[in-house]
Amino acid sequence: MKKAFQDSIQEALKKGWADFTSTLTDMEGEVQKQYKKVVDKVDPQQAKTEIQETLTDMGRRIQETGEELERTVEDRVLTVITRLKDPIMEELDNLRKQAESIGSRIESQVRRNKDNGDGADEDEGQDPGSSA
Repeated sequence: MKKAFQDSIQEALKKGWADFTSTLTDMEGEVQKQYKKVVDKVDPQQAKTEIQETLTDMGRRIQETGEELERTVEDRVLTVITRLKDPIMEELDNLRKQAESIGSRIESQVRRNKDNGDGADEDEGQDPGSSA
């Protein structure tokens, strides 16, 4: 169950990240289209150079922001997984202890039945502490 739960979280995160990067790529493409429109309308070489430098800087900042966002998302995902993992592991540990306790009680009852010469069928339906 734990593996399936982690897989579903990871799939959701992968899809969200893929959507984000797709959107970022679309934004970069739109910036390039707008840049081309502006450059095509401006004739002086100096204006083209300034526009190109500005848009190059904008592209760099978009890329840096995307990388920063990626690190932030990864950090938050790890935090969420850690927060979910601890209670799940605690619950699994409690269930394991309960199963071991039940197993010990069953083994103890079986040993008592063997020591008393009783068959398992004879004690069926009786409390472990009561005698026939």
